[in-house]
Amino acid sequence: MPGRMLSERSLPYKIFNRCPGRHEPEAGISPYVGRYHYLSSFFAGVFLTNFVPHFVKGVCGDAFPTPFAKPPGQGLSSPSLNILWALFNLVVGYVLFRAGRVYTENDLSKLIFFAGLALMSSYLAKRFVTKDKL
Repeated sequence: MPGRMLSERSLPYKIFNRCPGRHEPEAGISPYVGRYHYLSSFFAGVFLTNFVPHFVKGVCGDAFPTPFAKPPGQGLSSPSLNILWALFNLVVGYVLFRAGRVYTENDLSKLIFFAGLALMSSYLAKRFVTKDKL
């Protein structure tokens, strides 16, 4: 219908508000934060935490467990494979960080991000304490 106003719930309104170049709060990003944003925030913390040990061990030239080792997660993988696994974790973590809108003023999203970071950190500490050392 020509001349019809778009409601905030309509799909065209949501698409229009996400267009780059809009000069509204958060550069055109809708302030709405749904459940999937919080889920993305949590897993961003998980993936970005998993990036650190694999990258450090890979750069130092040490073998370290990855999901591609034999047996998976228990055997040691080469430093170059650890670098690749770390970079994969970094990219996925960054995409989830942006999708979760952790960078906005939403404090709950930041809290959930740090919860994912803390849980993954404690899991990795328990998991790798028994890792075979070369």
